[in-house]
Amino acid sequence: RARLLEPQRQAALQALGFEWEAEEADWCVWLGRLAQFKAEHGHSSPWPLAQGVDLYLINWCSVQRIARRCNILPPARIERLDALGFDWTGADPLS
Repeated sequence: RARLLEPQRQAALQALGFEWEAEEADWCVWLGRLAQFKAEHGHSSPWPLAQGVDLYLINWCSVQRIARRCNILPPARIERLDALGFDWTGADPLS
């Protein structure tokens, strides 16, 4: 039998910024990886030729560019990527 969280626990998790939607939580993890990349390298444009670059992160960035071009990337996500200085004009290995 499934149990629901008590309202106090739900409120505590929401106050900590807990993401209830799995897809959004996953997207936020990747955004965090991009932010970490920027902190380490001084820019938010991972490329395959750079040493130690995560190819999965490169792929995720390509998907974000493609989603924006197709007008399916929500404005809130565009704003968060813009805040990191995301390069929307970068070449995409996927396109």
